[in-house]
Amino acid sequence: MKDLDGIILFVVGSVLAVTLFWGVVTGLKKTFSMPKEPKRIDTTELMREQKRRSQEIKEKQREFMRDQQQKMRDYRKF
Repeated sequence: MKDLDGIILFVVGSVLAVTLFWGVVTGLKKTFSMPKEPKRIDTTELMREQKRRSQEIKEKQREFMRDQQQKMRDYRKF
């Protein structure tokens, strides 16, 4: 019975050791592997989108200022 417990303990320990070793090797492999091709970013499209948003914001700001000025004129009439 003692021999069977020792064998089971040895098998379980061996499986855990192999699993741990395999995890370390895989982790190191992923750490040191270089990406195959760097991602390319299309900056021209991003710049166009940024300019469009900037112009929209400026137009909304102008509209808001016109509305505020009109309200001020309306309040002065009273």
